[in-house]
Formats: sequence, structure tokens, C-alpha cells
Amino acid sequence: MNRLLLFLMIFLASFMKDDTVMADGNADKILIEERNVNGIYAHITTNDSIHHMVNHPAFRGFGRYLLPRDNGTNDYDMSLNHVGSLHEGFPLAMVLSQKGYNAFVLRYRTGSGLRATEDLAAAISYVFKNAARLEVGVADYALWGGSAGARMVGNIALHGTAGFGGDDLPKPGIVVIAYTGHSIFSENYPPTFITVSEDDRIVDVSVVERRVEKLRNAGVEVEYRKYKNAGHGFGLGVGTDAEGWIQHAIGFWESHLSK
Repeated sequence: MNRLLLFLMIFLASFMKDDTVMADGNADKILIEERNVNGIYAHITTNDSIHHMVNHPAFRGFGRYLLPRDNGTNDYDMSLNHVGSLHEGFPLAMVLSQKGYNAFVLRYRTGSGLRATEDLAAAISYVFKNAARLEVGVADYALWGGSAGARMVGNIALHGTAGFGGDDLPKPGIVVIAYTGHSIFSENYPPTFITVSEDDRIVDVSVVERRVEKLRNAGVEVEYRKYKNAGHGFGLGVGTDAEGWIQHAIGFWESHLSK
């Protein structure tokens, strides 16, 4: 079975109310009327808006869950060719999938770091329980997260899944922590890949670097990548000096996979 990776999307994910997706009340009607003679609904293109996607009859009942978060109805007017600004977990997961790894993107509850981490612990437990059915391997799995998601990853790396209501499972083989000022660490922390940008307006880079130093002093292997103009939540870093960072992170993980 293939290796698995559980990837935490960077943006906070909130469960949306049923009526929040109806940015355009006529979307369903338009799409239904555009069916071809074979009864197949019109294809969505990258020039269509997000609300056309979430209201598409093919996604009836779950279209609103295609987005990792809900920022109100304004986002639904955005065309799909700009949707990368809403998705930070999925583009990275796609790169990992193309490398042959099984990537899971978690949509978690907001409003409480504890509750969010409990969701992560539950997700990991679910994958372990259903590994055979999902056809994934669980040895040397990795947890990736950015910003708030990275805090959740850090909590699991420190306390394990059982510490947050999950099953008593092995800690991840490595963790990837992107742009967070979270400072927890221990000598039992998994090997850690950390990345941040100097111009991050949310994260104090000095806090990140103190954590790197403390982890290394505790005997934890750390690879640290600092960039200059990628800002906060840079995802794949396309168009910034952070572009390509995911390849370094993948290489770090692969160096810790069992033979």
C-alpha cells in the first residue's frame, strides 16, 4: 500500500450554513436549463464563478463542502481561475498525490484550538482504522500544517493523538510546520521541517527561529527554510522566492521513510 500523508489546510475551516452558498439563487436554474440532450449538466469552466460550482446540481447536497472555508458570500463571486487564494491545502496535496503519496486534507472546526486538534486526532484515527479499505499505508506518515493548522500538527507531535481523544497511535514520522509562531517543543518531537517568510505580517520570525534553536538543542532534527518575500499563507509559493519549498519538504520526509 502507498504511504499516506495527512495534510492540514492552512486556512481555518468553518461549517457553513445551508443558505450561505446561495450567492446566486438562479445558479441551479441556469445550470439545469443548460443540460444537453443527453441529460448531462453543463461543464463548469475556470471562467465560471465559485457559486456556480457549489450550486451545480452534480454536487447537490455537498457542494458547499468543496471549499475549505467560508468567508461570506463575497468569495462566491470569484472566478475559479482565482480559487487558489482560497485553497492552500489542496494544491500541496495534489503535488504530493502526483508523487505517488496519499494526501488527506482535513476540514476542521474553528473557534477553539483544542476542538480543532481533536478533529485532527479523530481524522488520523479514522485513517488508521480504515487503512485497508482506503488502500493506504500508515507507516512513517507525516503531518503537514500551516498557520493555525501548524499549531494543531504541533499539538499532535507533542502529545500524540490519544492526548486529544483519538486512538493511542504512533506519532508521525515527521512534521512539516509552515508559518506559525507556535513555540511548543520537546526532546521527543518528531523530525521537523519548518518554513516561514521574513515579511510575514502575522508571524514573528524571531519566535520561529527560537523554536528551531530549542528543538535542535533538544536533539530534534530540524530543516529550516526562511524566505524573504512570500508573506503569510504562501501555499506553494508560486511567484515568490518560496516557490519550490514543497520539494525540499518532500525530500526531508523521504529521507525518514523506512527502507
